Formats: sequence, C-alpha cells, structure tokens
Amino acid sequence: MKCLVWIMVMFYSFFATQVAQAQELHGFNIDNGKLIWQMVFSSDKSMDEMTIEFRQSKAIQQLESSGYILTGKLINLDVDYKGAGFSWTATPDYVLFNDVSAFFSVEFEEGRYRVTVDQVYLKEKNTDPQTGIRVTLLSTHVLKKGRYKSSFKKSGAELYNYTFSQLFEPRVENKEW
Repeated sequence: MKCLVWIMVMFYSFFATQVAQAQELHGFNIDNGKLIWQMVFSSDKSMDEMTIEFRQSKAIQQLESSGYILTGKLINLDVDYKGAGFSWTATPDYVLFNDVSAFFSVEFEEGRYRVTVDQVYLKEKNTDPQTGIRVTLLSTHVLKKGRYKSSFKKSGAELYNYTFSQLFEPRVENKEW
C-alpha cells in the first residue's frame, strides 16, 4: 500500500512539473486562457531614467506613471526576425505580415523591474483600404485549446521574446567612443 501511495505521489509531482513547464515559453505564459509575456530585467538606472529611455522608442505610446508602475501601449511594433536570427522563410506569416499593438506595465523595485505585456493584437501591415484593417489577438494564432501551437513553439515565441526584450532592456552607454 505504501508503494502504491508513493507511486501516485511521484506520478502527480511529475505531471504537475510537466504542465508548469509547458505553460512558460520564452517569457510567455497562459494565465486563465490569456496569453501574456513577462520578463524581469536588472538595472542600476532609476525609474525616471528608464522612463526617458522608454519614451525614445517610437513603438511605446501613452506612457503613464503611478507610484512605481509605468503603463502604456505598444503601437505598430515590427517584429525583428532578422535580429533574432531567423530568415524570412523560417518566420511564420502571422509574424511577417502583422504589426504588434499591446498594453504593457513596468513594475519597479530596487535594482530591477518586471515588464508585463498583455492584450497583444496583430494588425495587418499591407491592407486594402476598401476591405479595412484586420486586427486579431495574437492568442488566436498561437493557442489552441489552451495550449501553444507548434509554430509558436518552433519560432514565434522566440521572435516575440527577442523583440519585446530588445524594446524593454536597459541600454548600455558606451562612454569610450
């Protein structure tokens, strides 16, 4: 009987570990059926210095501060598949032919900050004015029955992770130039 209980406990712990690992993918998590990207960055820069850096990006709009939290929108962000090391042919269509818009928040603590990107929308780049602009949630392209699709596992998650990380990572100043 003890052996059976031990086997059941081991099976349950293995299964729970596998499910938890399957949910996190290159900074992406599935939270109550919603796709979010979250990353923690280390920086000696103050919140004010980081706010100035964020304001320099054309993709970051409507930046607002409340206490130790910044919120804003990403608008018309182009995914950098070349910078991430991918070719045009190895990049999924939903990445190539759409710009990204999303909401984000940045929570500051001493020496680090956490970026959360959610409500990620894809907007077609080249649209016909007669048919209008097509906007869809990223999750409709990358999730199926609450799990990641293979194309997202293969390259999509890494591409978006690279692009978001480049946008929110603190810039290092080269004073020797």
